[in-house]
Amino acid sequence: MKNRTFKQFGLAVLVTAIVFSFAACKNGTTPTSTSTPTPTPTFTSVAAIKAWLDAQPANTAATAYHVKLNVSSLGGSYITEGSVGNTLKDSGKFVSLDLSGSTLTSIDLDAFRSCTSLASVTIPSIRKTARFT
Repeated sequence: MKNRTFKQFGLAVLVTAIVFSFAACKNGTTPTSTSTPTPTPTFTSVAAIKAWLDAQPANTAATAYHVKLNVSSLGGSYITEGSVGNTLKDSGKFVSLDLSGSTLTSIDLDAFRSCTSLASVTIPSIRKTARFT
């Protein structure tokens, strides 16, 4: 008898959960989030990503901008004017950088040094030896 009561209670909880789920989908619509996902912008030059970052408002690590950059070179170390690292460092914006579409053959050891606002970086498979100098 105790086992049967437990099963009935479990069934009642399940039915209640289903009813509340359907009630949340009023008129056949599904509940939506208050924020709309932003498409990930894709850039093919460091100058283009710099211009875009300069136009964006300040953000936090929790709201890092997700961007794709498809290039054949990062332009040197973080101190090289016009390099990806220098651009990210100087922007002051938090960025999750996706380089997976890039045709990089090497990444300088200091490419992202001092880029404290770089939230994450995705790199492509590099077929040549990475340069660590």
